[in-house]
Amino acid sequence: MFEYISTHFEWQSRMMVEERKRLLFVSMTRARDELIITGQFVSHGKRGEYTYNQFLEAAYECVGQHFSPEDVEKMRKERDEKKKAEKLLQKAKEEADNLSAKIDISSVS
Repeated sequence: MFEYISTHFEWQSRMMVEERKRLLFVSMTRARDELIITGQFVSHGKRGEYTYNQFLEAAYECVGQHFSPEDVEKMRKERDEKKKAEKLLQKAKEEADNLSAKIDISSVS
């Protein structure tokens, strides 16, 4: 019984992949000027042990580019660092504005 369930889930999973491939093909062949493809970069897994989205490699190949998870991880880290830096800068600006307001108030008194 468990073998049947396992086989059924494998078959169902393959069918889902084939349907997604079909939809990607249809969208790629029907796009006129531009096609924007969205989705998850990582299908599943823990940090450092990711399973990458299998369709990204095919999409990159279609436009003549090389798919590199390392490049994307590097961009992700850079983006995260930039967000942190922006938050720190915003906090520093707010603190400077608060200090400036306190100085203005005390100079008037």
